[in-house]
Amino acid sequence: MKEKRTKLSPIPYLKNNKARTSVLVISLALFIFMTYVLGYLLGAITEPFNMVILGRFDRMTLATDEIDVGDYETAEEWDALIKPLMEQQRDGYREVLSNDNVFVVKLGFIKIRSIMGEASTMLFLFENTNDMEAYADFFDAKLVSGRMPQKAGEIVVDRLCLANNGDGINDGLGDSYTIVGEVDTSSYMAFGFPVDAENNYYEMILHEEGEDVVSKLQAAGYSVDYYQNLSFRQNLYDNELGSLDGIKTLVSSVAAVLLGICLTVILSLHIRDRHEEWCLMNSIGFSVGEIYSMALRELLICFGGAFILGIAASLLGVFLLKIFMIDPQGLVVRVIRPEDMLFAAVLLCGLTGICQIPIFIQMRTITTVDEIE
Repeated sequence: MKEKRTKLSPIPYLKNNKARTSVLVISLALFIFMTYVLGYLLGAITEPFNMVILGRFDRMTLATDEIDVGDYETAEEWDALIKPLMEQQRDGYREVLSNDNVFVVKLGFIKIRSIMGEASTMLFLFENTNDMEAYADFFDAKLVSGRMPQKAGEIVVDRLCLANNGDGINDGLGDSYTIVGEVDTSSYMAFGFPVDAENNYYEMILHEEGEDVVSKLQAAGYSVDYYQNLSFRQNLYDNELGSLDGIKTLVSSVAAVLLGICLTVILSLHIRDRHEEWCLMNSIGFSVGEIYSMALRELLICFGGAFILGIAASLLGVFLLKIFMIDPQGLVVRVIRPEDMLFAAVLLCGLTGICQIPIFIQMRTITTVDEIE
C-alpha cells in the first residue's frame, strides 16, 4: 500500500527560525509604519486647510445681490445706507426660501497655520444676539468658558483657533476685537459683533445639507451676484491648494519606492538563504512546485502578520503624534486613514509580486544534494 507523503508546511520553518522570521516581519512592519506615519504628517498640511476652506459650507451659503447705495463720502455713511437695504434683501431671501435662518453678517478673518503654510477661517459678525445664538445652535457650538459676546468688538472662538494661534489670534483682526469666550465645536469657528470699521456685508443662509439656495433665489428673480457655497469653496480649494494633494501623493510614492527597494534587498537575501534547504527538500522527493507553494505561503504569513503589526504600530504612533504634536497646534488630522491603509496594502501586494522574481530564480537553480556535492 502506497504511503501518503507528508505535505510541506511553512509552519515548522517559522517556528524553528523565529529570529530570522521576526527580522523579516519587523522590517515589513516598519515599512508600513513609515508609510502610514508619512501619510499622516502630509495630511497635517492639507487637512486643516480643507477644513478652513470648506468649513460648514455644506449647510451654509453666503450670498448677496449687487446693491447700489448711491453717493456717500465716508464709511459710516456707506454703512448707514447699505444696512437697511441688506435687511430688506434678507427679508426677501427668507420669504423665497421659507427659511428664517437668513442673517445679515459682516466678515472678518482669523489665520490658521498648518505645519506648513497658513490660510484664513471666517469670523462671522452678527447684527444682534438672536441671530448669533441661532447660528451657534444650528452648528451645535457649546460655550465652555467665558461668556457670549454682548457688545461691539467682542467675539468667541473655538478651542482649535485658540490652540492654533495662541497670543497671535488678533494678528489678522487688529486690536479692535476682544475674545470673551471659548466654544467647543467640530471645526474652526469664530463669531461675535462687529466694530464700526467693518464694511463687508453678506446674507448668511443656513440650510439643509446639499440644498441649492442660490438657484432658488435666482429663479425668484434675485441676481445673487456674489455668493460662496460648497461648490464655490471646493473650486477655491482646488485652485489654490489642490496641487498640495498631488505633491502629497508624489512624496508618498517616492518615499514608498525608496523604502520598497531597501526592503526588496532584504527579502532577496532572505529567499537566497533558503536555497540549500530547498535543495534538500527536492532531494528527498518534494517537487519544485511543492517547494514553491510552501515558500509562497511563508511569505504570505509573514506579510499578513507584518501588515497587522504595522497598522497597530502606526495607529499608536499617529495617536502619540496627535497628542504631543498635532493637538497642541490646534490642527485636525484624521488618525484612522483608510486611504493610507489601502496604500500600504497595495505596496505589500507589489512587494509580494516583486519577490516572485528571486523565488523563481532560486527555484530554477534547485538541485539535489548529490548534484551539489
